[in-house]
Amino acid sequence: VLILHRRYGLVVGEVKSVGAKPGETSDLDKAVVKRVERAVKQLEKSQIVLQHLVSDVAPVRVTRTILLPNITSAQLRQALGTSAKIQQAVCRCLGTSDVAQAVSRCLCSDDLTSSAWWQNTVAGNGDDVSMSDDVYETIVSRFVGPASTVEVPCVTCPRVEMRTLGQAVAHTGL
Repeated sequence: VLILHRRYGLVVGEVKSVGAKPGETSDLDKAVVKRVERAVKQLEKSQIVLQHLVSDVAPVRVTRTILLPNITSAQLRQALGTSAKIQQAVCRCLGTSDVAQAVSRCLCSDDLTSSAWWQNTVAGNGDDVSMSDDVYETIVSRFVGPASTVEVPCVTCPRVEMRTLGQAVAHTGL
């Protein structure tokens, strides 16, 4: 998921689906760790690509997050507690110093009904002061539309557009 925000810069998130069967917490923990490891790798690659794509425009803040809509924050915290290696990777990826703060920057099922996650993860870092109107427009055009416009030479002014054969015949008289 990529969010282009005028005030907060770029927000990139990896959505991972992890389901739980009642009573099977060890399998869930392993599945969560596996998906989170994959998300961390993908987010690191995404950050590199995004910063490269906007490097000629302005230094734009890129906020990374992991979206786990099928598990709670407590389940994520429990799964991360099984491996010091994944704890370090998640903290490094999300720019935090401890696991509790990293978990709060992940969007879990218990965060879906409140705006606290957005405030904590994105808005809490303050405005991206480098994002002027021109910079925002340039970034949006790179991700949403063509990066540049192409001029097509035309003999007539204004350019005549014909969409059907009937319109072409009517215009040329052939």
